[in-house]
Amino acid sequence: MPAHELSAFDAASILIVLAAALGYLNQRFFKLPPSVGLTVMGAVASLLVVAIDKLTDATGISVALALSLPEGTMRTIILAATYVVVMFSVIVQGGSVGRLISKLAGSAKDQRAHGH
Repeated sequence: MPAHELSAFDAASILIVLAAALGYLNQRFFKLPPSVGLTVMGAVASLLVVAIDKLTDATGISVALALSLPEGTMRTIILAATYVVVMFSVIVQGGSVGRLISKLAGSAKDQRAHGH
C-alpha cells in the first residue's frame, strides 16, 4: 500500500484548521489577545509534539515526517527548517515554559486574593 504524500494544499489545510481550533480555544477559555493566545498555544502545541517525541522511541516525529518527503530542493529546505524549529522549541520554548507557568500561577493567585 503506497504511503500518502502530503501536498502543499494538505499542509496549508492542516495549518488553517489548527489555527482556527487554537483561536477558538483562546476565545472561549483563555480570552487572551488573539496574537498572544495563538503564540502561547502554538508554543504549548510545539512542546507537546516535542514531549510526545521524547516519550516515544522514534528518532523524531517532525524529522521523520520531513525525511519522508520525496527527494528534491524543497525537501532540503523543509528538512533544514524542521531542524531549526525543533531546536527552537527545545531550547527557547522549553527553557521559558517554567517562567510562564509561574507567572500565570502568580496572576491567578492575585486574582483570587482580590476577589475577581
